[in-house]
Amino acid sequence: QEDALKLADLLLGREVGTGTAIGDMERSCLEETGNIITSAFVNSWATWLDVRIGPSSPSFVLDLPQAVLQSVISEQAALGDEIFFARTDFLVDDQWLEWVFLLLPSPSAMRLIETSCS
Repeated sequence: QEDALKLADLLLGREVGTGTAIGDMERSCLEETGNIITSAFVNSWATWLDVRIGPSSPSFVLDLPQAVLQSVISEQAALGDEIFFARTDFLVDDQWLEWVFLLLPSPSAMRLIETSCS
């Protein structure tokens, strides 16, 4: 949560480290940041695979890592057994802020990725 607050401070033009809670405005900024980064990632995949991809809107979850992973894994288990993890870092005022992305490709999308990689 500390890194999320620091990034929200930066996005909202506040002094980094002054945010104390993730409110509606902070959540909106973080969700849009996730949307931009996810779209860039998926677009680069589409270019690499030479396909058109229509990604769904990403979800923003702020919780303990175990709780997030348990929820994601149980949802994905109904569709397939593969999850793609991505990590990005932001450099803010000489401090690195870490974000983790979980991309959940459909089984057909995963087959396309596997075929393109082999």
